[in-house]
Amino acid sequence: MFSDALGFDVGTARHLLKQGEEGEGVAYLEEFIAKGSVIAVIEMAEHLDNKGDQSASLTLMERAEGSIAEDDFGALLYLARALRRGLGAGTAQERYFRASEGTRCRGRSFGDHSRDDRELF
Repeated sequence: MFSDALGFDVGTARHLLKQGEEGEGVAYLEEFIAKGSVIAVIEMAEHLDNKGDQSASLTLMERAEGSIAEDDFGALLYLARALRRGLGAGTAQERYFRASEGTRCRGRSFGDHSRDDRELF
């Protein structure tokens, strides 16, 4: 699984949420959201979407989209994958184009970093 520079570990969050320890999982997500982890924000948005709270999920995805630093390639890729899975506002086509545009870095497509993509996931 993937972890970010702040120490947030996607695998840990998903394990806690899926093993019936929702309170611990949410607390883990909130801890890293407070530290500024964009990936934790995206994971919380997915969790809320799965629980049926699309409004809160959309709010968090909007926050995530606006919070990613241009050079945070891991978060950019993670956001793109979330948008393509259906998280975030807009139609599937709109999300697809936002995902594609969001992963363009300094004139190069994020696809130019395909080795990094394989290493992250």
